[in-house]
Amino acid sequence: VVATKFRFHTQLFHYRTRKYLSISEQTLGDLRLTLDKEGSRRCWFKIAPADVNIKNATRKDGEPVLIGDKIKLESVTFGVALQQALYPSEGI
Repeated sequence: VVATKFRFHTQLFHYRTRKYLSISEQTLGDLRLTLDKEGSRRCWFKIAPADVNIKNATRKDGEPVLIGDKIKLESVTFGVALQQALYPSEGI
């Protein structure tokens, strides 16, 4: 396990498939998570604290990410935070 810090650029490796988490743009503005065998500029993310209220954030930029921290992923390439989506019709 490699430690990272909030707001540092990092790549996320999917151990079972031996691929990197990546974002692909299906159509203009339609971003999807994918797995990339080689890794590319689309595989770089920043891990940010998930605290909605920045004034009262308990974790600050540059601090180590710890087990149990609530996080959000931000794409370095696209400059957007990833959102969790639920698809009840697909049972996910």
